[in-house]
Amino acid sequence: MSDFEGVVGIFESADELARGVDEARAAFFEELEVYMPVGDRMTLEKVIPGTSPVRWVTLVGGLAGAGAGLWMTIWMSRDYPLVTGGRPIMSLPPFAVVAFELMLVVAAIGTAAGLLLFARLPSLRPSSAYERNMAIDQYALLIRCLPDQALWERAEAALRQAGAVEVRGVRHQQRPVLGET
Repeated sequence: MSDFEGVVGIFESADELARGVDEARAAFFEELEVYMPVGDRMTLEKVIPGTSPVRWVTLVGGLAGAGAGLWMTIWMSRDYPLVTGGRPIMSLPPFAVVAFELMLVVAAIGTAAGLLLFARLPSLRPSSAYERNMAIDQYALLIRCLPDQALWERAEAALRQAGAVEVRGVRHQQRPVLGET
């Protein structure tokens, strides 16, 4: 396996970075990573188009929680039947409270887990393309590609056409875990 990560282009502004994302997409590159000192909604929407899949994890978690709440209360009522107020043993109104609460809990846990999963967090080791200046005044776009000369040249051309002031290849380096010295 090669230690080549991709090609990184350094830009002076968020507008040039957004153009760089457009040029990389036009050159048929899909694996893009953006480094910005301040979040720019327009650029982020270009890098990750569409809606978040976390909402589907929340929906599945909510439905599973509601189903588990109903199943649990019905199972317990059948196991230990207690007639209260002349109502049937399996009555939906009291069971709905438990189902609602479990729906909220499981949906919330699913949302948190989905967010961490789809955001690939925690990321304890930054990419080799990351430099401290990218958190202060630089914008950068990393195009992950194979170590093929034609792909590298196509990525470099796309970044230069977008206005990158510096373009270089990035090789994987063993970096310390964040927080370690």
